[in-house]
Amino acid sequence: MSPITRQLFALLLIHAVLVTLGLHVVFSVPRAATLAHHLDAFAARSQAGDSWKPMAAARVTASEHPGASIYEDVFFRHQTKFQYPPSALLFVGSLERPALNAISWCAVWLTVLFTVVLFEGNLRQTATPIGGLADTTLRTLVLAALALTFYPLLKAYSLGQIQVWIDLAFAALVWAWWRGAPALSGVALGIVCLIKPHFILLAGWGLARRQWRFAAACASTVAAGLALSLAAFGLPTHLDYLRVVSYISRRGEAFYANQSINGLLNRSFGNGDSLVWHGNAFPPEHAGVYAGTLLLGAVCVGAALWLPRRAAHGSLLDLSIGALTIVIVSPIAWEHHFGILLPLLAVTTPRLLSGPPAGRWTPVVLGGAFVLTGQYFEPAQRLASSWLNVLQSYVLIGALVLLAVWHRAARRSFSTASPHRVISG
Repeated sequence: MSPITRQLFALLLIHAVLVTLGLHVVFSVPRAATLAHHLDAFAARSQAGDSWKPMAAARVTASEHPGASIYEDVFFRHQTKFQYPPSALLFVGSLERPALNAISWCAVWLTVLFTVVLFEGNLRQTATPIGGLADTTLRTLVLAALALTFYPLLKAYSLGQIQVWIDLAFAALVWAWWRGAPALSGVALGIVCLIKPHFILLAGWGLARRQWRFAAACASTVAAGLALSLAAFGLPTHLDYLRVVSYISRRGEAFYANQSINGLLNRSFGNGDSLVWHGNAFPPEHAGVYAGTLLLGAVCVGAALWLPRRAAHGSLLDLSIGALTIVIVSPIAWEHHFGILLPLLAVTTPRLLSGPPAGRWTPVVLGGAFVLTGQYFEPAQRLASSWLNVLQSYVLIGALVLLAVWHRAARRSFSTASPHRVISG
């Protein structure tokens, strides 16, 4: 067994078996509150309706009141948390739950496939010994198991979240970038933006890095989708969506599953219930939370744009920093939103292990970040009423550790520490 396969196997054993079993045995966490429960749901092809129910309510309103604002009725009057842009409804159309479930189930498998392909492809571009056919086969199975037991991906599926579709589109984005197809990567980003508009910031990153084809393809895709959405749902709904975005950005969510900077601040200030999900309410506006979200978000975005060395601009490492930064600075970044980490980890980890930015501790640091972002630690919620409630943000902590490692690599000599493929504009 090659060293890299041995490391991955050890990570799988710790992450999927020892941590999950330890939580159940040592901390008496019920199976329903562990990773195993979501794996059970995926195996049984069982989904809830976290995205599908509010989308269905929006579709009914659009059908019954053509041209009227969807959000005035669904979001503000009935307090249903339909937080997607109108263009997101174009993707689900009139599909019923069985079809949505089937697409989601396939999306999970395709995301796993992209993850394996990206890791193996990037591994072969390093000097790392990879072993023979048997070793490669074993490593492929281990990689697939790691991806399939990544909590954000499984949680998105079991919740019935369109996030798994976003995960697939984002994996395709990363794959196209790696293959040197910036236009195709931009189209994938455009699809993501039509469901989660804040990712348009990644197109801004592309402009800052002079990746013109990437940014232009994204803009074209968004423009085409927006034109279709305007024709289908009318201008009032689209203008009202801006009111929804403003409303949410000034509040965020205190519930523990919000692993953004905003979620950390809401919980730190005791602004809202972090243990109970309120499907029809948000925490009250809090000046400190709002200001802190904006300030820390600006610092993170500034770091993503200006800290990487010029030689690293436009690289896979640079892309990864930009994408993860966008997630953590969003007012709401649920645990399942971190599913985009799978393809990012797949393209960065082989390089980081061959040119370790944290020295011999690099595998340990990366493995720890994977476990923190890829598990559910129910005992952390028992700290909600104490000053240690910061530990409820363990996913955010893992993401920040990962960002720190990526930033360190991007600040080192590009030729030795981060030889990712660079796409010219």
